[in-house]
Amino acid sequence: MAGNVVTLTVANFDETIRSATTPVLVDFWAEWCGPCKQIDPVIRDIAVEKAGALTIA
Repeated sequence: MAGNVVTLTVANFDETIRSATTPVLVDFWAEWCGPCKQIDPVIRDIAVEKAGALTIA
């Protein structure tokens, strides 16, 4: 899923990180977190710009 942000869960966290063929940037966030909401568009832009070179989760 090039250019997409991967949604991690307890069930898929280890497998997703370990099987990644690129470095993984994990963005820990909370729905109630204002700064998290502000940075979200930037994270999504990076996912598109670095598709294939970086996994964003």
